[in-house]
Amino acid sequence: MTLCSIPRDSFVQIQSDNYTGMQRIESAYTYGGPTSAVDTVKKLFNIPINHYVVLNFDSFINVIDALGGIDVNVPKTFAGPLFDTGKKVHFEKGIQHLNGEEALAFSRERKIDNDIMRGFRQQLVLEAVKDKAMQLNSISKYIKIIESLEGQMQMDLNMRQIKTILQDFLIGKDYEVEQLAFDWRAFSNRGHSMVELYQDSIDHVAHQLRVSLGLEKKDERDNKKFQTNGKYKYKSDHTTATPESEKKCGYIPW
Repeated sequence: MTLCSIPRDSFVQIQSDNYTGMQRIESAYTYGGPTSAVDTVKKLFNIPINHYVVLNFDSFINVIDALGGIDVNVPKTFAGPLFDTGKKVHFEKGIQHLNGEEALAFSRERKIDNDIMRGFRQQLVLEAVKDKAMQLNSISKYIKIIESLEGQMQMDLNMRQIKTILQDFLIGKDYEVEQLAFDWRAFSNRGHSMVELYQDSIDHVAHQLRVSLGLEKKDERDNKKFQTNGKYKYKSDHTTATPESEKKCGYIPW
């Protein structure tokens, strides 16, 4: 399994019938729903995307609670807010059992670091969900969970396709998980905070995705650790941050 988290503030070309231009990648869904979001990612990385699943916060919580919670290896100690409650949950470094609300707080927190690290935390949750789901070992139990989420999720898969995916999932059992991340810089644009993914970083991640999909073969890029050349396109107007604070942003090694 290859997991790739895209920072929501990534400044990219939006692919939508309702908008033409550069914007934060999160706006693609606003302009054209799942179709625009999928088309934008496909164009950005030159990859096919066959299907999508959109989960809201309620379905995220309900899936994890239906599994009986998950065990996550928390990378650092911090406190994160529970959604819409004003309360906080304490996360201690090391293995911690999380219910749905706690897993959502763990996944959403970004003030302790940045969007890249939040993406890594979300990937940890997905991996923990996968590990816990493996323990069910029953397609009927999976179907029951999916059916309970009616009205809380969108997807372009029918039940026959879902059953086929679940069968393959259970047969595979031992999956290796690869986590992909970007090198980036923060910049201000007309009062908005943006993330510029370095073009060479986009190219590198796109190559890794295409290799995982069997569309390209591994080459010399896969034999060494990626290092961005730091070349950027967009000049900051510093309306939302100072030059010093912008320099502190960027990729933090895991």
